[in-house]
Amino acid sequence: AEKESNLWVPIEIRLYRPAKRMPPDAEELWEIFVEEQI
Repeated sequence: AEKESNLWVPIEIRLYRPAKRMPPDAEELWEIFVEEQI
């Protein structure tokens, strides 16, 4: 599941945050948020 999320999560980040790169802590929270959405 981690490999799949690594492929499409960055796309979601680009859609929501096209100009800013999320810090490591935010990425972890983002992954949890995305997993809850599924």
